[in-house]
Formats: sequence, C-alpha cells, structure tokens
Amino acid sequence: RCLFILPCITNMISLTVGNMVPPPGIATAKPFVLRTKTLNNKPTTHHRTSKTPISTSTLTLLRGGIGDNLTFAKNHPFAFQLIIATIKTALADMLTQTVAQGKPLNQIDWKRNAVFVIFGCLYLGCFQWYLMVDKYREWFPSMDRFAKLSLEEKLKDSAGIIDAVKMVLFDVIVHLPMTYFP
Repeated sequence: RCLFILPCITNMISLTVGNMVPPPGIATAKPFVLRTKTLNNKPTTHHRTSKTPISTSTLTLLRGGIGDNLTFAKNHPFAFQLIIATIKTALADMLTQTVAQGKPLNQIDWKRNAVFVIFGCLYLGCFQWYLMVDKYREWFPSMDRFAKLSLEEKLKDSAGIIDAVKMVLFDVIVHLPMTYFP
C-alpha cells in the first residue's frame, strides 16, 4: 500500500506547486481547470479533460490543502525539516520492526522507537541543520548561489563545483566516520 500511496502524494504535491497536470485518476467529465501558485507564488493554470469524475475532497486537497502547507516549509525551513526528520526516522524504525523483523503492530518496541525519535530530532534534525546549513554556508560560501543555478550553469561554475566536491568529501571523510557511524 505504501508503494502506491507515496507516488500519489508526490503527484498531488507536484500538481499543487504547478509542476504537472493532474495524475490519470484525477480529472472531471467536463474540462478541468486547476489554478494554483508555484513555489515562487506565480499563478499557473492546469487544463485536463477526461471522463473520470473527480471527488470534491480530492479537488479541495489539491487546490489548497497541500499547497498551503508547502508555504510552511518555505517560511520555516528549520522547523519543517525537524518535523520531517523526526517523523521519517520514527516511521523507518516502525517499518523495520514490522516488515524486516515481521512483528505485528501490537508488538512494536515503543522504547526503541522513542530512541529513534530522539535521534531523528536531535541528530538528523538539529545537528545536521547546524552542520549542513549553518557551517557549510560559512565553510563553502558558494553553496547557496550554486544551488540556485540550472544544471547548465552549474557545469560552467568551477568554483561551485569545487565547493560541492569539498562538501561531499567533508561529509564522507570527516562527518560520517567521526560523528554518524560511531
């Protein structure tokens, strides 16, 4: 079920931020026009026709629910990534316990899961933000500028490429062996 739900959620998020037309099961009998805003708040319109009806709740979700929540990520990036890191780590442990270890949901080790929640929040959420956002900006000054370039522009930006390689090397040679793996 998760393998089916994740692409649906991804498609709805992409649709809401203006990157694609509605996925195949989401259309109306009449021409369907969805007006949204992209992440940089430019209005965009999607047109779609099909004989498959769309539910009102799905349309409401697509029109505002997800798109409005994406502004939280843009306006509060630290809090957003902290929430994502914490939830993702808790769900990863639950998935490991239920799928890899074959435990039913009523036998999940919640103390173990709490350790993963703390790890996700403090290490993945707080420490990695400090390291990979605050310190990387200080140590690799071209990071933000380079991230905003198109692929074509990145390939021509030797200073940005050098900083990107330095970031990867620092992560692989210093950060991971000295803080993550021990």
